[in-house]
Amino acid sequence: MRVKLGDIATLITKGTTPTTLGYNFVDEGINFVKIESITENGEFLVEKFAHITHECNENLSRSQLKKNDLLFSIAGAIGRTAIVTDEILPANTNQALAIIRVPEGIINYQYLNYLMQSPVITEQLEKRKQGVAQLNLSLKDISEFEITMYDDEKQNEIVACMNKVIDLISLRKQQLFILDELVKARFVELFGACDTYELLQDSNIYISDGNYSSKYPTADEFVEEGVPFIRASNMEMNTIVDNNMYFITKEKHAILLKGHVKAGDVLITTRGATIGKIACVPPRHEDSNINAQIVLLRCPKKEYNPLFLSWYLKLDNTQAEIQKLISGSAQPQLPIKRLVQLNLLKPDINLQNQFAVFVEQTDKSKLAVQKSLEQLETLKKALMQQYFG
Repeated sequence: MRVKLGDIATLITKGTTPTTLGYNFVDEGINFVKIESITENGEFLVEKFAHITHECNENLSRSQLKKNDLLFSIAGAIGRTAIVTDEILPANTNQALAIIRVPEGIINYQYLNYLMQSPVITEQLEKRKQGVAQLNLSLKDISEFEITMYDDEKQNEIVACMNKVIDLISLRKQQLFILDELVKARFVELFGACDTYELLQDSNIYISDGNYSSKYPTADEFVEEGVPFIRASNMEMNTIVDNNMYFITKEKHAILLKGHVKAGDVLITTRGATIGKIACVPPRHEDSNINAQIVLLRCPKKEYNPLFLSWYLKLDNTQAEIQKLISGSAQPQLPIKRLVQLNLLKPDINLQNQFAVFVEQTDKSKLAVQKSLEQLETLKKALMQQYFG
């Protein structure tokens, strides 16, 4: 049975920014939930909550949160969801998050949460997005969402199945995290006492970025198969994601000489919100290409091992130094002329190579876990389509 969300919800509303009422955020107080404090998987990042005073919370009574309220982002990163729990209360929120309140007993709240992340909602969002540069949903839009209602038994069955898959996905991610922590521990063990540094600009590391302006591939120059064209969106910390990879022809690749990458090159994103993501190019991407939002570092073998360099650049302390080199506020960027001011640790190459062997061994374990994770993600999408599509 299909119903409109507004038919089962007793309240669909949103909050406001405290400063519009003359209140400032405070260091401690009532939790104030923003989009950035909700992950794509619907978890709360408590450390990213802002806080308001009790007086401010009382004056923002419309948006005071209650247990089992469903939050749905309606501006910016549209479509993020989370169920309010006792652990974060008392809490309030702003105008970028819709509050959907449904009386107990009408719907399984976890089922509603999964449903709001499903293809049926995505399709309705896309219809509203047509011809709009940046979609902002109204509360009326939310209330008119058509949702699928099963009986209680079916809802519980769907939730149980989805929870199992989500739990397994979380477990695989935790396994990957633990393997990365092992590598970090090995890094500290080998290089913790090293105090030899040099500026990137003084090293023999080759530095280049991708192509700009007229040489950049146009939409009609991308093909279904060909030379991988790595963009910032393909970069994750520690890896290059093949999902949504673009491809160019060999002929176009030959023209874009500046952006050629080789296996072992260390890539770093240098523009927008993803600045500082690091990946070492694997053999499968030998002779690929990169866009202008990525810089490649090619190591002289006798001085730097690329696996050592990539892990050094991922360290929290190094990432903090990278952030200091960023220029611009509206459009943050890390131009090469500032990146080369980065200080690099330069331990003995034999120790670097020893560390690289450990990384390669760990990566074999990560590969198996990553493959399982990708299979689970595919299963999750298939189930979402089956239940809610």
